[in-house]
Amino acid sequence: MIYINRDGQAPPPDWLKKAEAVKQKLENATTLEERLAMIKKHASLWGELKEWLLSLSHNKCWYTEARNDSSHYEVEHFRPKKWPDDSFEGYWWLAFEWQNYRICGNAPNRKKGAFFPLQPASRRASCLDRHFVDDELNTLLDPTDPADPLLLSFDESGVCKVDPHCAGWEKERATTSIDRYGLNSLPQLCEGRQKVWQECRAILDDLFELHNRNQQKPTASCKTSIKEKTKQLMAKVKKDQPFSAVARACIAVSGCPGAEKIASL
Repeated sequence: MIYINRDGQAPPPDWLKKAEAVKQKLENATTLEERLAMIKKHASLWGELKEWLLSLSHNKCWYTEARNDSSHYEVEHFRPKKWPDDSFEGYWWLAFEWQNYRICGNAPNRKKGAFFPLQPASRRASCLDRHFVDDELNTLLDPTDPADPLLLSFDESGVCKVDPHCAGWEKERATTSIDRYGLNSLPQLCEGRQKVWQECRAILDDLFELHNRNQQKPTASCKTSIKEKTKQLMAKVKKDQPFSAVARACIAVSGCPGAEKIASL
């Protein structure tokens, strides 16, 4: 998971116009059943934003940071438009709010479903008290929150783990999110991350050797090789690369000269 920056971003104006018209119909409906039927009828509307949402993440799943065939991506409602039981009406008024959309592979979407727990002390928003949405203490990590992806880390086997600095509520959030987003549920996910880790590790090993050689006997060729290897590492942490967060985790724990700065790019 990496931070998805939506500042200054908005869907195409024609989409916003269509969404506004449907939202008005939802508001005019008198029963929840009518609203849910209307949401189902216009379900294709959020699908129209698939490519636009993918453009914000360099065509990667917002939860796993993996690239899939475009037919496997789904637009997921972070706050569920429909609740699984009668204890709550769901966030139906957010069904056509683009800020509530996250793009992801079908595995994370199916695994998460309508699961959206809050911290026990948190008040849940309702259609009558919608302003409480911003005050909700949601359990699941949100890729559009810059602090949330930092609660996750990875190891050399490609397994997603809770960042070792996490404790208390943050640790609970990260642990729950790893499970509910299925971040370790698919072998190909862990294999893909492991490959990136190994690639970074190989570059780092070369860098260590080059730095040691350069300390003993500096040469122009050694300096050039260090520059090239450093550029290779910097490319691995770019946000358009699959599993760039894994590359950062590998580099951060390496102890290689300049690793902290590269990992924070």
